[in-house]
Amino acid sequence: MAYSGEVTPSSPALVTRFLDAAPAAVRATLEAIPELDRRLWSIVAEGRSAWPDLALDAAYVVEFIARQVTTDLADSALDGLRPADVYLAAACAKQVPGAINAFDRDYMREVDIALARMRQEAVVPIRPEYFIERIKPLFQPTANQRPPRPVRSSSPVA
Repeated sequence: MAYSGEVTPSSPALVTRFLDAAPAAVRATLEAIPELDRRLWSIVAEGRSAWPDLALDAAYVVEFIARQVTTDLADSALDGLRPADVYLAAACAKQVPGAINAFDRDYMREVDIALARMRQEAVVPIRPEYFIERIKPLFQPTANQRPPRPVRSSSPVA
């Protein structure tokens, strides 16, 4: 189901869902963001606009974002968010059909470039497959929707 591009005035407020999912340490800061409801709807709308073929419930998106909020992001009133990126990350986490392919198509090239740069600057050669093996599971969560922790026993060096 593709996103139609409209948010209706009767859409439920997202603030409660967002604040309930946010870490307790940042809730007061988040509550103080002016027009938080409008800000959340704007983030969802921008994400949907960027990825119209990846249908996600607005409440899921804001809860996903809330779980990632750091003190710095809360202090900046969410200004550091890139709506299209977090929307795609949420779609990958929810395993929406096509989301992982979209991530591979649009972002893995950037990952490959960054890894190549790291290899050039590293004293010890870095194996790109080590990092790629650890990135992909972050977008393929377990049944309880929490991504697996990266395994620390394997070495990233060749």
